[in-house]
Amino acid sequence: MNKNQKLKIVLVSTWPPRKCGIATYSADLVSALRKLGHEVHIVCHLDGGIPGEKNIYRAIDMRRYDWFVPMYRTIEKVDPDIVHIQHEFAIYTPLIGTKYDFSPENSFSFLADPILRWKIERRPTAITYHSVYSKMTLPEAIYYDHIMGLATANIVHEPYQKEGLTKNLGRKIHNIFVIPHGAWGLDKLLSKKEQKKIRGWEEKKVVGLFGWWEPNKAFERVIEIWPKIVKKVPEALLVVAGDARPGSPTGLAYKKKILGMISKSPAESSIRALVGAFSPEEHIEVISAIDLTVLPYIFASQSGNLAHAYTAGVPA
Repeated sequence: MNKNQKLKIVLVSTWPPRKCGIATYSADLVSALRKLGHEVHIVCHLDGGIPGEKNIYRAIDMRRYDWFVPMYRTIEKVDPDIVHIQHEFAIYTPLIGTKYDFSPENSFSFLADPILRWKIERRPTAITYHSVYSKMTLPEAIYYDHIMGLATANIVHEPYQKEGLTKNLGRKIHNIFVIPHGAWGLDKLLSKKEQKKIRGWEEKKVVGLFGWWEPNKAFERVIEIWPKIVKKVPEALLVVAGDARPGSPTGLAYKKKILGMISKSPAESSIRALVGAFSPEEHIEVISAIDLTVLPYIFASQSGNLAHAYTAGVPA
């Protein structure tokens, strides 16, 4: 395989119109690959794609415990040169009763089956991991150790994630590559002054918390100290933007906690909760209207929000 060869690629991922960071990332990646002349097919969940969109296969049904079987069969029919999986535990875990099972040990049994089959068939498989933490639980370490051994190539977005895997797994992974996350183009974006004016924030010093609302984001750290900040900087405004990930029991509980803290805060009038899943355009517009983004996470992983903030000239 040479660098000028045009490939038939299957991308396994969530896909728009689902409002999901990985779906947006995948759409940008596919657009870039197609501009290079590659033929890209998308195998996604049941809510992916719009009528008339080509090369979209809605084959991942998380209501099925064996969801990976129709996914595998669909990909075999396409017969690609390479399979590229966008990885996040939350998007490949089945619905059990009314909840999704996000545990690494169960995720392994689902993804390992098709990846091992492709390894035996000598069909190259690449996996991009969107959450690789610097400190892992034992089930997470076992999961990554085995899955990365099955894949042809493994991709992370930050060098420290590659280094962290070596520490957590006790060995070097030789088929791992660092490829930066990337960010959206800003050709048509309004200036910060204009974005603030639209929202009535012209006279404010705006701090932003962005992303899916999960306990590891630790947004409460900022909300708790916000009254002290407002006392010192009266024009300060805190914007908490995002929502609970659909189907996440921890996210729904955390959303209730965060909204409750905001409503009870002595500085409530200086906090804005923008609840919802945003389109890429809405997301970057809100980010562009703030002066500082804060990531008070309990444990570290790369952040698409950070990449987009830097692109918009917003410090963190």
